[in-house]
Amino acid sequence: GLSPRNVSTVSDLFKLTRYIHDNQNQIFEISEKSKMELARHAWFNNNNLARQENYLGGKSGYTDEARKTGIALWNVPITETPEGRNIAVIVLRSSDRFRDTMALVNYTKQNIFYGDKDRALSFVPIEKRLEPAFKNWVDLAFVGDIMLDREVKKSVERYFNGDYNALFKNVVDDLTEADIVFGNLVGPISDQGMDSKNLYSFRMDPKALPSLAAAGFDALSVANNHINDWGKPAFDDTLRRLKEANIMPVGGGVDFKETEAPRIIEKNGVQIGFLGFSDVGPELLEASDNRSGILLASNPRFEEIIQNASNLVDVLVVSFNFGVEYEKVTDRQKELAHKAIDAGAKIVAGTRPHVIQDVEEYEDGLILYSLGNFIFDQAFSKETMQGVLAQVRVDKSGIKKHAEKIIKLNDFFQPQSPVELKQ
Repeated sequence: GLSPRNVSTVSDLFKLTRYIHDNQNQIFEISEKSKMELARHAWFNNNNLARQENYLGGKSGYTDEARKTGIALWNVPITETPEGRNIAVIVLRSSDRFRDTMALVNYTKQNIFYGDKDRALSFVPIEKRLEPAFKNWVDLAFVGDIMLDREVKKSVERYFNGDYNALFKNVVDDLTEADIVFGNLVGPISDQGMDSKNLYSFRMDPKALPSLAAAGFDALSVANNHINDWGKPAFDDTLRRLKEANIMPVGGGVDFKETEAPRIIEKNGVQIGFLGFSDVGPELLEASDNRSGILLASNPRFEEIIQNASNLVDVLVVSFNFGVEYEKVTDRQKELAHKAIDAGAKIVAGTRPHVIQDVEEYEDGLILYSLGNFIFDQAFSKETMQGVLAQVRVDKSGIKKHAEKIIKLNDFFQPQSPVELKQ
């Protein structure tokens, strides 16, 4: 339940799981599916465990007190018989329910065997037995602009029966392989507000939010020039919906204090912080002491904000919505990116130009000036129908390695499998 006084132990939850499995197993059969349809409605499963082999269903939850929780049933090959053995994995107070669950499942596969003792040693390959159960680094994935309105929305409705999961089907494995996935949400995701009647105004259907979560997104920047397209009610609603979906809104908050504080995700003992700035407005949505809004790069405390954030984490990521659409890197982009690294950032992730721009190694940091389009309906050129998947491995000391791959969009605005980027 939602009351913080409703406390259960792992033992309690295991007994409940076994009772449901033995007496009402159709509940697990339904929750195993990625999609459930009746005559007039369809439900989409936002639990990314549902894509894993041998997953038998389960339930996930979140409250501020309990953090991320989950019950998951699995069939694992840890017996001599082909049918394997069913196990339940229960996690409480997790910061990453998916990866904690998968770590426990994989540990079980590698270290437990029901059968003859002599055969047990040969059952699991020696290289698997030697793999560490836990790691001390974090793999980050960065993609560019995400816009799920306009022609993208029409494509989902026309060709995929309203299922936004279909947009991500070719890249979900690449995204969920990372420990943390970050992108730029170009506009509000809400059913509230009034159209500001900009030249281009975007507002994305909240039905798309579970698909973003299921695709692996942990954090999305909201500090961009389209986030106010449907006014402040839609912006505030977007913040609320992202938090409820366990996706951190970066660069925006309920007041300036929340906005300038880094969003921190801890994985494998490494603390990763995220800040987001917009260099192209909208100025009227700038956060204040008692007003929600976004963080602007023109803030006179720009470098101080970054330095303060870097002191709180091992690795700080600063995202910028900056530059000129469809053009090369500007002097202003270089200035802001270099200042961010000098102030303590390790990674700068840029968006807004809608085309891929340069990658620069500066001091001990990495600058991705523009990641291009991840999902967008700008089909007028091949340059705007592609973006970068940047894969960066970090540990407490900083960046260990990085690689950039190109992701191209097809005619349905689905990102295709990434390929190595030729510099």
